Amino acid sequence: MKTLNKIGVAVALLLTATQFSFAQVGVPAVQAPAAPAAQAPAAPAAPVPPVSAVPSVPSHGSATVQAQLAAPATQSVSAQDSISTKPVSQAQDSAALAAAPAEPTLAAEPQAAEPAEAATVVVAPPAPKTPSEPLKIDYGARVGFGISGFNGHKVLTFNDVSTQYGIDMSMSAAYSIGFASSIKINKLISIAPELQLSYYSASGETTVNTNSREFERMIEASVYMYSIELPVMARFNVDALLNGLFLEIGPQFGYNIYSKIYKNNVPYKPDVNAFAFGPSIGGGKNVNGILAGIRCYYGIIEYAKNSDGYPWTVQASLTKFFF
Repeated sequence: MKTLNKIGVAVALLLTATQFSFAQVGVPAVQAPAAPAAQAPAAPAAPVPPVSAVPSVPSHGSATVQAQLAAPATQSVSAQDSISTKPVSQAQDSAALAAAPAEPTLAAEPQAAEPAEAATVVVAPPAPKTPSEPLKIDYGARVGFGISGFNGHKVLTFNDVSTQYGIDMSMSAAYSIGFASSIKINKLISIAPELQLSYYSASGETTVNTNSREFERMIEASVYMYSIELPVMARFNVDALLNGLFLEIGPQFGYNIYSKIYKNNVPYKPDVNAFAFGPSIGGGKNVNGILAGIRCYYGIIEYAKNSDGYPWTVQASLTKFFF
């Protein structure tokens, strides 16, 4: 055992002398490779510094020590060449940035959503209204002539000595005259109120056999009546379609002012109903501003009490507006 210790001391002295002699000559001493030291497993994210990043060890005046320190560094560099090729300054900056505490990031303040612009609704301006035509009122005169009667009138009887005769009423002459007006509503319709004096009549006759060779005796009877009337006609001007033609319809109001019945020239006064009413209808054509037409009227109220006579008339008329 002692012999082995002596041999180890001798080898150590020999190696020391050899290193010193190499140092004097300038040749680096050959050193046996050191046994690799057990190292803890490196952190996976830690970067390996390049060769230039190894800190220098202060010199102790021995080249051998510097060579020993440089040898493992060189081996480390050759083992890690494929890991990092960045410059020292860039690696240091990266390490410094990684080591520095991260600055707190300010969360972006929530911004209120801007209200969506309301959809612009383009409203078309209303179409200009066509000015309505002002009411046009015309005034003029109307005259009519025709036939009339008293429909359903009772038979007028006439006593001659011991014989009684009955006379049926037949149609007779009629006329009307008065004022006319026209209120124009539009091109198609106008209202035509009128005020007129009308005359109605009916008559009948029969003969009596007197065994005379010359002449037979005649018995006659008649009824006539005067009335003030107010027709209110709706007139439809269809001249644009039918070349100047018009149609009219409306109610007719009347006031019976006088009536008389004659039997063989002997007058009798009936009990007249004052009020008269009935429908009126007609038509015609506008000829150079003159309305030439035909109008019919039928009363729905008997003209006199217990007469059973309802006045009616059909007349040809002319209407002219002067202003």
